[in-house]
Amino acid sequence: MRRLSLALSAMALLLLFASAPSVAVAQGQGIFTESGYDFKGIPRYTTPRHSFVFTNNSSEDLHLLGARVSCQCTKVFIPEKRVYKKGEKGEVVAQIDGVRFTGVRHVTVTVTFQRGANVFEVPLNIAGVIIENVSLEPQKLTFLVDQATKPQEIGTEHKALQLSADSSSRTQQARVIYPGYNETVARVVSSSPYLEVQTGKPTRVGSGTQTPLFVSIKDDAPAGYLDATVQIWSNGPSGGTPLVLTVSGIVRAPLAISPGALTFPTSRDGQKITKNFVITAPSEFTLKSVYSPSNALECKFSQKAIRPAKVCVVPVTFDPSKLSDVDENPKLKIETTDGRVLFLDVQISSGNFDPEVLAKRDAEKERNANREKKGEERLAGAQNETKEGIKEKQSDSVPKEESKVEDLGFARSGGSGKNISSASPVEHKDERRRVPTPTTIPASNSTRSRNAYPSRNLSILPFPRGQYR
Repeated sequence: MRRLSLALSAMALLLLFASAPSVAVAQGQGIFTESGYDFKGIPRYTTPRHSFVFTNNSSEDLHLLGARVSCQCTKVFIPEKRVYKKGEKGEVVAQIDGVRFTGVRHVTVTVTFQRGANVFEVPLNIAGVIIENVSLEPQKLTFLVDQATKPQEIGTEHKALQLSADSSSRTQQARVIYPGYNETVARVVSSSPYLEVQTGKPTRVGSGTQTPLFVSIKDDAPAGYLDATVQIWSNGPSGGTPLVLTVSGIVRAPLAISPGALTFPTSRDGQKITKNFVITAPSEFTLKSVYSPSNALECKFSQKAIRPAKVCVVPVTFDPSKLSDVDENPKLKIETTDGRVLFLDVQISSGNFDPEVLAKRDAEKERNANREKKGEERLAGAQNETKEGIKEKQSDSVPKEESKVEDLGFARSGGSGKNISSASPVEHKDERRRVPTPTTIPASNSTRSRNAYPSRNLSILPFPRGQYR
């Protein structure tokens, strides 16, 4: 029984190990975009690289545990990030050592992952031929160009005159050096229809030959990223294995600016003026800087302007007090983070700074100021005269009333006055209503006069004229 149980256990382990590779293959399917890469011909003393991109295509986290190679002629580089969520991408880079090794190379790079409790490996195959006495300089071309607004037909003459070391040029140059006198470039093939490759006239270099290559991006290339290769065959002994020139870059969508120019009128008062211009593009871009050669123009854009967007609004402030005689229609230099440079014309109406015009304007302002000052003085004088006139009228009215009261002979001090029959009613300030003047009976020592009206104040009783004698 013990032997039988051991045999059954051994069979179970064999079945488990037999099924493990299929599980590993199922786990690793679809992670990498490619399972291998052929470097073709590799010039001696070079170290070409290739990146293998992987993506976590499951809902569980993908752990990158490590990688190993089957040959010391290849190095592998893995990213520092080891955990990848769903949809996240990473890359593993393989590099061939053409300095210490030559000849045909076949290498397997094994990458180890873990998803949940399952650990699995994904193999990547690499091939190449390291060729002696062959040189390709450089091995990679990088472009950064703008998309052509109107496709132009390419003429029969090659674009050798347009060569430039600047990456913004649409044409760049590489060269191939072969060891033999008669060995030159026989054929070139590009993997992208938007690349044009032309060969130049070979020249002798030492004991070998040098052949220039002109690689251009066509005008009908669409906006976006460019990733292509150019394979180069020779007519000599090394022609069986093509050299590979890597071409990468970005074709940038055109930018448009509205309005086409900014116009600022000058102001002697020093009042600042702010205007906006708008940058648009079919694809997103990021604004880097706006430079002005004039101190009178200032551009401070917000944080929104430095974020990737298809539309960007930029304000420009004009300060006429900082304007100098040198500033004649300066241009704004606009630069994006991907290297695009645009220029915006700025027009300033300098005619308002004519000395005669300024003198007339200052004289007119001074006359207006004097008129306003004189008007204020006249108004203040009229107000003062009005106040003084009111005070004089009030002071003159008081003694006239007192003298009139004295003439009427009112019994204030007990003295004898004039005949009350000649008194006339007092005119009050309200001319619309006349009130009869109160009269007072003169005092008398007779007994009859004292007992006539014992309980009544005769000073408030009005009497008609001529009633008493």
